Amino acid sequence: RHKQPRPSMPRPSCRSRQPRCAMASFVRPFLILTMLLGSEARWHSEPEPSRPELTMQQYFDQLTEGPGLWKWRHYFEAYEMQLRRFRYCDGCTLVEIGIYSGGSMRMWRWWLGEKANIIGIDLSNSTLVYDGNPKYGSPRIFVGDQSSKAFWQSFHEQVPSYDILIDDGGHAPELQLPSLLAAWPHLARGGVYVCEDLHGAFGAAFAQHAHTVFNMFVHSTCGMNWAAPCKRPIKLLAANRRPHLLGAALEGAATFCEQDNAGGIRPPSQWLRSLVFTPYLLFLELRTEPLLCTKPEKHGTQWQPPLESFVASAKREKAAQG
Repeated sequence: RHKQPRPSMPRPSCRSRQPRCAMASFVRPFLILTMLLGSEARWHSEPEPSRPELTMQQYFDQLTEGPGLWKWRHYFEAYEMQLRRFRYCDGCTLVEIGIYSGGSMRMWRWWLGEKANIIGIDLSNSTLVYDGNPKYGSPRIFVGDQSSKAFWQSFHEQVPSYDILIDDGGHAPELQLPSLLAAWPHLARGGVYVCEDLHGAFGAAFAQHAHTVFNMFVHSTCGMNWAAPCKRPIKLLAANRRPHLLGAALEGAATFCEQDNAGGIRPPSQWLRSLVFTPYLLFLELRTEPLLCTKPEKHGTQWQPPLESFVASAKREKAAQG
């Protein structure tokens, strides 16, 4: 048995952009031929459902009774695009904050398959009735405050790593940010953090969490736009930054990067594969391996205009402008 991974560096995930399950499309013709020849060989990934495949939106539209499901309609298309690779992958673990009437637990069970681990977090003790209940997708339920460090510490002692975390909880920046900071070190490699309803609720500052995430994960000195070139020190990039264009936008980001220097987080400059915004919805995708440095490459032999002439001309123009 493998040793339990440290929370700061969770186990590698099979949930890359080309998961094992994706190989089924290539293997299927050979599998059919093998079956026709009478072989006892079997394909070991989870079998496809016998019923016709539905899109998430079709699943939502045909839901007329049972546990309530409350989502913006355009979320379903975004979820299918960003999370498709996790479908029917063995052992995928999804955690959702804010489960209300339990309908989303049931939907994620349908979407991810019977071998997935579905976990719900909510502030209300009444949601404990969903725990292990097949009517709600047989999820595991935890009750706690998503802004509480003590709760997250207790939760991660029991669930040290997960592939997907969806924040559909309090919809307020003061709740969303602590959840993200708590979850980021525990996302499995190749995992995805999702935050719903970025427009806020109940008078919360409009889209504040979206601005904060962009500043911390993109603009900050440990953000993805500050990935170190392989032959150029990162301090040279930092010297070229334009703080007057960012202003107060970087407020709080320095503390985030200080945690990185202390080994408290995985720097987005190395670990964040992509950041995707759709209306009211945010996806952060973790890499399976860190991007230690970036390297531009030139291929080909013909360049127009010649690079040396272009650079010399640019220098002359800059000098003429004083």
